[in-house]
Amino acid sequence: MSGSGGSSNSTIHDRSASLLAGVAAAIMIVIVAAAYPGHSLASPQLSAAGGMQNNNNDDNNIKFTSLSAYDSNHGYLGQIKDNKIFKSGEPVFIQANFTNPGDPAGNNNNYLVIIEVRNGDTSETVALSSVQAKFAGAGNNLAVETYWKPLDQKASHQYYTILVFLQKLEDLNKTPIQPPVVSARVQVV
Repeated sequence: MSGSGGSSNSTIHDRSASLLAGVAAAIMIVIVAAAYPGHSLASPQLSAAGGMQNNNNDDNNIKFTSLSAYDSNHGYLGQIKDNKIFKSGEPVFIQANFTNPGDPAGNNNNYLVIIEVRNGDTSETVALSSVQAKFAGAGNNLAVETYWKPLDQKASHQYYTILVFLQKLEDLNKTPIQPPVVSARVQVV
């Protein structure tokens, strides 16, 4: 009987840890939105070439490699860059890909990865995925995915911004919060 009680406590601990990670992600999003107004939809920061912004932070061992879109059957739709067009009512999976090119020992390898889709008019979050990730060492890859069904609720084209955040768990309470590793402004037609 004592074994089942330990299992129950472990389950409660796991659920509590998951809940705390989710709360931390929500708090981080609010802090980032306040700390980085340049990443709001009203005036998204774009690279000089007009492409998506990529802010890989050299303090992180983990590197962002790509942002991709897939249809509901996981058929590849291409890389997500500024001005990518999505069709209204057609579900997509947004996938952020990362790699760990260094640190074979896997030190400082606990991260929070967030994918957020914000509405261009209201800055409302319309899709969100938050994952706590642990890299085991150099050469490991990670793909974080979220589901989004874009809707064009106006006669004109609707704009959205897709943001991907990568934050070390031990840095969640530090200031400043890391800016998004990538930001792309997309359209729904």
